[in-house]
Amino acid sequence: MEANEEIKRGLDEKAEKNTGGDSRISAKSGVSAGPHDKVEQVREILFGAQRDEYDRRFNRLEELLAKNTSSINSEMTEKLGAIRDEYDKRFALLEELFAKNIEEMISDIQDLKDKKVEKESVSKLLNGLLKLSRDLDVVREDKA
Repeated sequence: MEANEEIKRGLDEKAEKNTGGDSRISAKSGVSAGPHDKVEQVREILFGAQRDEYDRRFNRLEELLAKNTSSINSEMTEKLGAIRDEYDKRFALLEELFAKNIEEMISDIQDLKDKKVEKESVSKLLNGLLKLSRDLDVVREDKA
């Protein structure tokens, strides 16, 4: 019996140390505990401090993860904005270049049409001169 009391006192002291004197966990609370509660008390005595430390570590990791995620999201948003601005500038320059090239092509086409008209005029004049030359040759032959 004395050995059981000594073990119980040792467990109570360890529980007091690990739980910081939390009366809900201590066997000294005056509440008679069933077998399940005793197992829970032993678990709390043996692993309570470690569990609390792990809880603190996990909470810290969650905070760091949330902070890093927020930081990465902000950084990515900023970089995507910069990329979007750069491509907007490039597309605007391309649009200007295309518009300029189209205007030059339209001008070149108009010049070609003008030259074609000139060519047709010259062609008509040459045909007229050729006809006159033939007529002149006919007249010379008639005089001869």
